[in-house]
Amino acid sequence: MNWVIRPLRLYAVFQGRSTRREFWSYFLVQFLLLAVLVNSIRIFVADEASAESASLPLVAVLILAFALPNLAVSVRRLHDIDKPWWFILLGLVPVIGWLFWVVMMVQSGTDGPNSYGDDPRD
Repeated sequence: MNWVIRPLRLYAVFQGRSTRREFWSYFLVQFLLLAVLVNSIRIFVADEASAESASLPLVAVLILAFALPNLAVSVRRLHDIDKPWWFILLGLVPVIGWLFWVVMMVQSGTDGPNSYGDDPRD
């Protein structure tokens, strides 16, 4: 469970490395949290339009709250594959950039120390 909490504890740390497990677990838990939140609001609010207008501000606040930790863990993940922080900008390119970003995030990290620090798996 530490790999889910660690990105929140290191919410503004852009140095070092993060493992694939930490990165993907964190994003999965975040996605599930947002899905449960939105569906819970839909259960308690009968009208679909009212449920959407009620959940939108809450989802927006959560997305803003998670923006910095998401950026930091993504940069640390790039560091784990020995790529610089600015590779995250490739995700701004529609479709091709997103696919490239996902491919980078699923790559195995470099074994042993690299130019961004020690191996986080040790």
